[in-house]
Amino acid sequence: DEDVPSSQREELETGRHTHNSVSPAGHLRQLKRSRSTITAMLQADKLWELGYSGKGVHVGVFDTGIGPDHPHLRNIRERTNWTHQQSVADGLGHGTFVAGVIGSQDRECPGFAPE
Repeated sequence: DEDVPSSQREELETGRHTHNSVSPAGHLRQLKRSRSTITAMLQADKLWELGYSGKGVHVGVFDTGIGPDHPHLRNIRERTNWTHQQSVADGLGHGTFVAGVIGSQDRECPGFAPE
């Protein structure tokens, strides 16, 4: 909570953007400056302290694909195209983001289940 100014908490919690608040791009810049991550904001460290790290868990992400060489994602076992797109590469970036939130193994930006 300390990383996000109180004036922006309601917007982040509700997902509603108002004309008096910072734009979504502004939020991204603020998060990068504060070195906050989604796992820090949602207190994933409490799960990790209890021993939950994703070890032994298999997850499927049905989305826009996953970037093939993303450095944060190292445990991808299979990529299957379930869409009408011609490639499993992520042209939009959303699937890669979702996969990163789940299983990023980067120390600066860990996912909820990095193992």
